[in-house]
Amino acid sequence: MPVVATDVGGTGEIVSDGKNGFLLPKDFSPGDLLSRLRRLREMSAEEYGRMCEASRAVWEEKFDARKNYQKFYGELIR
Repeated sequence: MPVVATDVGGTGEIVSDGKNGFLLPKDFSPGDLLSRLRRLREMSAEEYGRMCEASRAVWEEKFDARKNYQKFYGELIR
């Protein structure tokens, strides 16, 4: 699911602006937030679907516990 988030901490490592969500600067204005929310609301079903798929791909690549445990275990036994 696409998100609207502030670009602070590690958020930019998870959210790629315009690809799987929208990033706001840490000192965003209410207008900045409103424009991103409108963009999300008004996007086509196809674009929304692409953003959902991109969000899922990031999760599977970076945060899938099963894959991470296997990778970690592989590094431990080297």
